[in-house]
Amino acid sequence: MANKSFNKIPLRKLKHRGKTYLWKRSHVHLKENQISPCSEKVLIYLENYKNSPVQISFKEDDNLLLKDTFGKWIVGHPESSVIWYSTELNETINKSVKSIDLNSPKTIVKLIDFHIANGWAPSISSTKFINDSALAHIEELGVFESKD
Repeated sequence: MANKSFNKIPLRKLKHRGKTYLWKRSHVHLKENQISPCSEKVLIYLENYKNSPVQISFKEDDNLLLKDTFGKWIVGHPESSVIWYSTELNETINKSVKSIDLNSPKTIVKLIDFHIANGWAPSISSTKFINDSALAHIEELGVFESKD
C-alpha cells in the first residue's frame, strides 16, 4: 500500500439523499498483475451499517477487459487519487481528455448511486458488496469528467 495502511485512513462524511455515508480511498499496489500493480480502492458505508460497505477497486489491469484499442485508463497517482485516460498523443494527467477524481464528493455520490442501482443494499445486507473491476464498468459508472 502506498503511504498509510488502508485501515488507518480516516473516514470522510458525505450527505446524500437524506442519508449519511462514510467513505475513504487509497492507492494500493497489487501483488498479482499483468499491466501494472496500481489500484485505487474506495470503501463506502451507510452510517450505522459498517458490516455492509461497498468496496470498489479501480485496477489498471482492468483495461484488458475493455474493448478500447485507442487508449487506456492509467491508475497510479497516489497523492491526487486521479485516474486518467491516456493515448499515445496524450500521456500526462494535465492534458488528459477524461479523468476521475476519487477525492471528489461528486464522484463518490455517483459511485453510491451506481452501486445501489446494481444491488448494493447496505441497510438490508450484512456482507460487503464488492466491485473488484470498476474500470470494466467505467462508461456505466459515469464518474469521469471530460475535457472535450
